[in-house]
Amino acid sequence: MDLFRPVEIPSNLGYKYCLRVMDGYSRFVWTLFLKSKSKVSFLLQKLFTRMENQSHAKITNIISDNGSEFKNKKLNNLLQAKGITHLTTAPYTPQQNPFAERGNRTTVTKARCLLKDSGLGGTYWAEAVRTATYLENITPKRSLDLSTPFSKQFERTPTYCHLQPFVCLCYYLNNLIRGKFTDQGSEGIFLGYEEGHWAYQILDRRTGNIKITHHVKFIPNVFLGKLSNPSNMEADQLRLTTDLNQTLSTKLEEENSPQRNNLEIGSPLPPESNLEPDPMEDLTEVISSRTKPSSLLEQTTLNQTPIVLPKVEDPSNVMESQRRTKHSANTVSLLDEECPKNFLQAMKSDLHQHWEDAIQKELDNMEKHQFWFPATLTENTKPLSTTWVLKRKTDEDGNLTKFKACLCMQGFHQKEGIDYGDIFSPTGRLTSLRLLLTLYHLNGFTIELINVKCAFLNGRPDKNLYIHRPDGYTKHQPSKYFILDQSLYRLKQSPQFWHRELKNSLKSIGLCAAHTDPCLYYSTNQNKPIPLPRNCKSFRDLPTQEITHPFNYWRVIGLLQYLAQCTRPYQAYSTAFLSQYLENPKDLPFNASKHVLAYLSCTQHFDLCLGQNRLNHQKDQLLGFTDSDWGGGEGYKSFSTSIVHYYGTLGWRSRKQKVVSLSSAEAEYNAMTEGIQDLKWLKNLILESTNEHLRQTLFTNNQSAIAIASNHVYHHGTRHINFKLHFIRNLIEEEKLEINYLDTKNMISDSLTKNNPFNKSINHLKIIFGNKGLSSKAE
Repeated sequence: MDLFRPVEIPSNLGYKYCLRVMDGYSRFVWTLFLKSKSKVSFLLQKLFTRMENQSHAKITNIISDNGSEFKNKKLNNLLQAKGITHLTTAPYTPQQNPFAERGNRTTVTKARCLLKDSGLGGTYWAEAVRTATYLENITPKRSLDLSTPFSKQFERTPTYCHLQPFVCLCYYLNNLIRGKFTDQGSEGIFLGYEEGHWAYQILDRRTGNIKITHHVKFIPNVFLGKLSNPSNMEADQLRLTTDLNQTLSTKLEEENSPQRNNLEIGSPLPPESNLEPDPMEDLTEVISSRTKPSSLLEQTTLNQTPIVLPKVEDPSNVMESQRRTKHSANTVSLLDEECPKNFLQAMKSDLHQHWEDAIQKELDNMEKHQFWFPATLTENTKPLSTTWVLKRKTDEDGNLTKFKACLCMQGFHQKEGIDYGDIFSPTGRLTSLRLLLTLYHLNGFTIELINVKCAFLNGRPDKNLYIHRPDGYTKHQPSKYFILDQSLYRLKQSPQFWHRELKNSLKSIGLCAAHTDPCLYYSTNQNKPIPLPRNCKSFRDLPTQEITHPFNYWRVIGLLQYLAQCTRPYQAYSTAFLSQYLENPKDLPFNASKHVLAYLSCTQHFDLCLGQNRLNHQKDQLLGFTDSDWGGGEGYKSFSTSIVHYYGTLGWRSRKQKVVSLSSAEAEYNAMTEGIQDLKWLKNLILESTNEHLRQTLFTNNQSAIAIASNHVYHHGTRHINFKLHFIRNLIEEEKLEINYLDTKNMISDSLTKNNPFNKSINHLKIIFGNKGLSSKAE
């Protein structure tokens, strides 16, 4: 929760402050308006009782800042009586309460847009905030799996048929007017939805008062501009000619019926397509008359045919239906350029013949390869549905080449434990790929690439999967259900089916899967290893557009992670550092990610060269380098890195340590243990692939860490170290590992633990990338 003051000007009802409260589970928001801060305790007491009655649960914790409105005796007594724990943020640390701070920004931004678009004065900020909060509670959120806060809070789906455009023109039933022949309605402006009532808030244009009513007739395509003085304002009326009235009278009879005049919240509204275009273009005669707003409903009754529309002093603030019609036409035109979303849209489009041919071609191909066969649905079996994914294929110049149709499963309907069980499918490691490229270079092997087209379609299910008849498939009538004999895209088990089919095929030709990497296959025929790794994804260029949304930041970080794992070791630290802010990115991470993209653009000529002995190590020697930045990172945990070197840089890692270290020696010892894990795994992989036994040598730049690993003496500063970290001692005793000291100046992993300047890390980069990895531009 948080209290904020949107503007210095009080609202039309005298409110100066807004108290915003959010439920941590459902993300449902309450906004309360106050004239002074002293009312916070009183309003919270009423709100707590209301929340507990609605959710049938007790409030356990509240989070706020240290403002005097929350830190006072009255509120403390209330919280103690209810057993509620009050958590407060640290001074000048609003980021510890992100739901409140960012929520305030979101609500105020929406309210500002409503006020800006409406043209109302700043005194109506409370109504705009209340309407923005109402819309926020019924809007699906990605954090709730596209559910709404309203659904989470009340366990029912909200309705949307009662929503109306903010500050649109409306007419409401005025119960204060007496007289059989007097106007029964008044002209008003829609201000929002009344909480606790099935009613609307209407601003009376004549008196300036706010009315609460549900008997309202809305004109959703007319918006009124700035109201300088609502109490003294009169509306200019435009009466249409008799010919136009007779043309439109038949359509207006239904709208002006008694049932339509008493429109309630939740009742269906007429579709927007029934709105007539701007009648000003068809007028042959304009009769201007100045009448009072009270006469409007009288002129629109069933006994009178003329239509009366208001004329506002500033025509620029009125959005007529003609503009909306043109905008809608443009939108439809743009959508028409897109591909159909499903089979029905394709058959109704202007290009239905092309889509029908593409669908039939795909069905004939599946029929030829016997993807399914008709079957009778067994008891307690739920068939799955399919859908068509339709795309236009173009060449590099954007010219249309063909229409493509692909039949996919609606896998989102599958339920774990019912439709599928284990769906794990291994993926190849990039370190294995780099090792294979190194072995190819050292042994003079020829590299050949194999691309399996439609790989997932080659998998075969291990049990019967029933599907409905695909749209457009007319054979095997009258069967409604089929059993899949081959896998389809978007099926949850498709990766597993494809991996099992590939594994069986490779084993049938004498290849064996490595124990250290199940995606690596080799053959020992004639003592010549022929490894066959699984295909990896190709490199994708980073986008250069400006990041304006958190989703763009997440996308950039994902691409940076992929790039840092493939060919850019020096980006491992910056990527790991920026990944800490994925949940709630701020301005600093945004700017830093742009800097990383600029740095990558300047160093795109760097190449990772394998098969070079830059360090002049022995042929049977496998090298590892570890480092840590204890005390140099943000927070208490350190970053640790490890680099594995064998005729080039094969593997690297930079990440935040999972434990808090009390000294630099302990941090380096943690890094050494993580590094030896990578070193030992790569040694086993080389042993299985080439039958060569390599010696392991680990380099570190901390003498104390070497002493801890080499000696079993327990000191006061080291006896608390986790027992599993002493795994390195056993390797040293068995003479399977050699640890050497390397000063920081020559430690190549130092550039992966901190943000070193380029001129300082250039020597490290030469070793990491190899002799030919850095061009003359870098030197």
